[in-house]
Amino acid sequence: MANDSTQISMVSYGLNEVSMPIVNMTHLTKLNLSWNNLSELLFEIEILTNLVELDLSFNQLKALPPEIGQEVERDEMGQNSHISKFAVGEMVDLEFIDISNNVLGEIPNTFSRLVELKEFVFDNNKVGMLPEGMSRWKLLTSFSPHQCSLMKLPHELCSMDCLTYLKICKNKIRELPQSIEKLVNLTYLDCNFNRQCQLPASLTHLEKLDMRLGRKRSDE
Repeated sequence: MANDSTQISMVSYGLNEVSMPIVNMTHLTKLNLSWNNLSELLFEIEILTNLVELDLSFNQLKALPPEIGQEVERDEMGQNSHISKFAVGEMVDLEFIDISNNVLGEIPNTFSRLVELKEFVFDNNKVGMLPEGMSRWKLLTSFSPHQCSLMKLPHELCSMDCLTYLKICKNKIRELPQSIEKLVNLTYLDCNFNRQCQLPASLTHLEKLDMRLGRKRSDE
């Protein structure tokens, strides 16, 4: 596998771990490792500093690489001089992330540093809370935490002016923040199968909104 490749797709390879040659591909912009048997990522993913799209969906991941999103200090020789507990990756160009259908329990707060993020999918995990600082995702257009264990949506979500698609069905959300009316570009909202989810009346002014609401969780 050539180290000047910009895209790698290893879908349904039956991978239990990632082969080392990938970490040497510093020009990589797209990496798809979906539909494998990965339970953790042991390679130094922070080396992939030009990565724009990352697909880790349909694996068995229990935790996300802590290198994603955190800052790294480097000396003049370009070597890591300090790495914090959540060692940084300089993967600040990430625009698309799909980590759906794993067994993740949380999204690290370091993800809030991914300011170029436009699409974020993490359906069907065990995530109960969204990361702090997500208001930095100013370019986010599509957000899908479908079928997780979310109890509420933070007000920070409502500062994402570019958001058009929001799928939060099959969670445990009882109400949406009043400030959701600020999402003036929202065209799709799916709230089905939550705990009697109440919508702010102010949402009625969003004329282009395709809103899915009415079905309730069977455990109520």
